[in-house]
Amino acid sequence: MSNPQNKNIIILKKTKLGEMDLILSMLDDEGNQIRGVAKAARKPGNKRYGAKIEPFTIASAQIYKGKTLDNITQIKAIETNAKLRDDYVKSAYCYLACEFVDKVSSLTSISTTSFEMLSAYFSLMHETNDDSATLLTAAFILKLSSILGFMPLLKACSICGKEFSCLDELDTKVALYFDIVAGGLVCQQCHDKWVDLQNESDDERLARLRMSNPDTQNLPIKYNMKTMSQSFASWINSLIHSTFSQLVESSCDISNNLLHFSVMWASEHFGINLKSYVYLKEIIQ
Repeated sequence: MSNPQNKNIIILKKTKLGEMDLILSMLDDEGNQIRGVAKAARKPGNKRYGAKIEPFTIASAQIYKGKTLDNITQIKAIETNAKLRDDYVKSAYCYLACEFVDKVSSLTSISTTSFEMLSAYFSLMHETNDDSATLLTAAFILKLSSILGFMPLLKACSICGKEFSCLDELDTKVALYFDIVAGGLVCQQCHDKWVDLQNESDDERLARLRMSNPDTQNLPIKYNMKTMSQSFASWINSLIHSTFSQLVESSCDISNNLLHFSVMWASEHFGINLKSYVYLKEIIQ
């Protein structure tokens, strides 16, 4: 057996294995996902693990490296976050954040700051009301997406690269366009070209994009262009660049829409389906 590793971890998810064991999906403090087995964790009367292996728990664990699944031999809770699990609404938000981290970390090492971000998210969730929890969760998803290289482009056209003025200086009456596939805001010129292409067949569009019209070859084949208000774009910018503490103190009447945007953004750019969001929507809407 290999030498044990001592890791600070956050429990993201637990899954039943056989009759007595549990598979734990965890995030370590280096941004790596660990999948380990807690043997006999479901055995009646077993007091070895308890709340220490529940989702949202921050703990110190001794882990032996395995071929497919690691083995968890010792675990000591640092913060159980039990009050979050006991709160019907807050737990739904936290499960969404954990599912996002779990699915993204299964694709790649996701950054050493992700551990601190998730810990800070849990800490502030203790203090939030429902509106702040929605805003905080949207911010968590967009912040981590941005750290991993998928930041919405808000200062220039995501198709042609034309720079915009600072969001704070934009005329609120001017229509903005956003394409989640292209990755950000779209200028009026690119939008108009996109509109012109909508009545063409797929073959005609490909011909124009690839061959006969160099001015439109940067336009994406796949479209998801929507009108976006200046206020909404400014809020996206705030979610990415403001601190969690600042956002908790903010008042926002479009927090549900911002959370929906963040989930759709993550789904598009990481290719993941966040099932927890379906459950959460039933609670908050």
